[in-house]
Amino acid sequence: MGQYVILVTLLFVATLVISLAVSLTILIRLPPDYFGTPRAQSIQDTGHRIFFGIGIVLKNLLGAILIVIGVILSGPGLPGQGLLTVLAGVFLLDFPGKRSLLYKILSRPLALRPINWLRTKFSRPPIVIGCPDC
Repeated sequence: MGQYVILVTLLFVATLVISLAVSLTILIRLPPDYFGTPRAQSIQDTGHRIFFGIGIVLKNLLGAILIVIGVILSGPGLPGQGLLTVLAGVFLLDFPGKRSLLYKILSRPLALRPINWLRTKFSRPPIVIGCPDC
């Protein structure tokens, strides 16, 4: 019985750390004008399309894995940060309407204020909300 408690505690801490790390990385690296400019075509135009394609597949695979783990952890009786893990997975996936969904989440003052506070702690400019193409 004691071994299960330790295992469950370790699972909870591991999923919490992974979810926070992925979410924090994405929120900090998000360009401040992400919602104010059309989507850039950066790496795709550099001629390294094979690496771009592999990167997209791996990123989407990691996002799908995080969503599945998050849904499992959201079940009753299972410890862990299920919803946060699902959110981290959604941030990684590429799907139609993703920008619009992120805009709806991040445009709320209760979400935007702490995110911008966090970005200033990492010397990043705040996110500017203005979504002409959402």
